[in-house]
Amino acid sequence: LNPLTNILSCNGTKEAIFMIPILFNWEKNKKIFFPSLSYPVYQASAGLLNIPTKELPLTEENQFLPNLDDITEKEWKECGLFWINSPHNPTTAIANETYLKRLLNIAKKYNFLVCSDECYNDLYYNQKPASCLEFSESEHWLVFRSLSKR
Repeated sequence: LNPLTNILSCNGTKEAIFMIPILFNWEKNKKIFFPSLSYPVYQASAGLLNIPTKELPLTEENQFLPNLDDITEKEWKECGLFWINSPHNPTTAIANETYLKRLLNIAKKYNFLVCSDECYNDLYYNQKPASCLEFSESEHWLVFRSLSKR
């Protein structure tokens, strides 16, 4: 990553997360997808801008990650922005490399942006969590990191 063109420092990720939908010209049928148990800012920014949303259920059965198989092709075509939070707060669920690659491939196919909220990515015990930063071949993601969680 080029620090001059690919990295932006912000006063806080909450502000950056809230403002990101403002940067896009939203097509009439596009939605923001977010996990059902999530940071309220994802839905709050969509609500302020009157952008429709789709809440993605998190359950123990789907390891507290959005089940990508439950989303229909019609719904994928309506996605403009997809929020993923890994490690997830408060469940601690972690999207592994396979999950993230699959999500990014879907984003490429349906041309939407994956916003990866990785504020807790530096807090782990044994294995470092996967990050969208590892997939430079994709142009369908933005990563949000935080220094304050350390």
